Amino acid sequence: MKINLLTMHYSLSIGATLQTYATCRILEKMGHEVTIINFKDKVELKRRKSIKYWLSSGTTKILFELFKQKHFPKRTKEIFHIDYEKLPKADLYISGSDQIWNPHIVDENLPVYMFNFIPDNIKRISYASSFGVNKWEQDSETTQQVQNLLSKFSHLAVREDTGVKFCTDIFKLNAKQVLDPTLLIDDYSNLIGNIRLKDEIVCFKLSLNNDFYDSVAYIRGILKIKTALLHTLIPSRKFDKNYFSLFESPIKWMRRIASAKLVITDSFHGLAFSIIFKKNFIVLAGEKNKTTRLLSLLNTLGLNERYFDSYESLRKNKNILVSDIDYNNVNSILEEKKKESLQYLRNSIIK
Repeated sequence: MKINLLTMHYSLSIGATLQTYATCRILEKMGHEVTIINFKDKVELKRRKSIKYWLSSGTTKILFELFKQKHFPKRTKEIFHIDYEKLPKADLYISGSDQIWNPHIVDENLPVYMFNFIPDNIKRISYASSFGVNKWEQDSETTQQVQNLLSKFSHLAVREDTGVKFCTDIFKLNAKQVLDPTLLIDDYSNLIGNIRLKDEIVCFKLSLNNDFYDSVAYIRGILKIKTALLHTLIPSRKFDKNYFSLFESPIKWMRRIASAKLVITDSFHGLAFSIIFKKNFIVLAGEKNKTTRLLSLLNTLGLNERYFDSYESLRKNKNILVSDIDYNNVNSILEEKKKESLQYLRNSIIK
């Protein structure tokens, strides 16, 4: 089957890039021919005209593009406005995964990521699409528009339990919670090769604040091992090592996570790959209104005790720092969820 995929593949985000890779690989493994709709928003176009953008992200963009050229399927030509008639002919359109339905990220392009540009008779499904917010706070006009567009999907699969709730309670539509595509792949050794473990705490944090710095210092004091800040643009003396984003490809990033003794993160894909590589980890919440992505996955796998919303809550439960995650139990749950998610995806495509 020919599939046109719409996702946030172009971002210089590790998670966005790796979920695109995983989605495409899974679909191709099922025997489908995938084309990525190379849609980019106007904000991206404006960034490229900025000298600051190229000074801060130029090398990163090259590294990401090299990864995409090697590991992504074919992409359409770069487009900033989608004309259905100019897209490759496809039997199916898929929207997902990641935060492509987060109004604060995609902004005016929310209807685009819900396929407002394709005829009503064209089949469309979503897979692991995320609203990325704890509460739906859009106005009635936007809500009605979203309801109308989502009602045209033959199958709705979302990544978080809050997404299911939004669909059922607000949009009056049925939806299925499924795993992020990165969690459906059993083995990433084809990308990262052999890994040598390091006695190192790796921190991948989107929100850097004093609570985080205090927590890292406290954890380092208990475990007596070095700390490293991953994918940073500006070096920090609060860490023993700084791995700069300018020189970090998606593969290097995965290798850093895989070799860590402990991972500290507030990133969904930082959490996902900690689980994939069977790492001990701590989730230190960043922005409180963006925790649903993390809590939903932790709850699914019975790992809520690894989540902390403050430095004080971490100190009160410091025994977690010296306890290992029971990955026999986690993997048992994960395998069942993988089977469910893959079967749902197969059925969505053929039915």
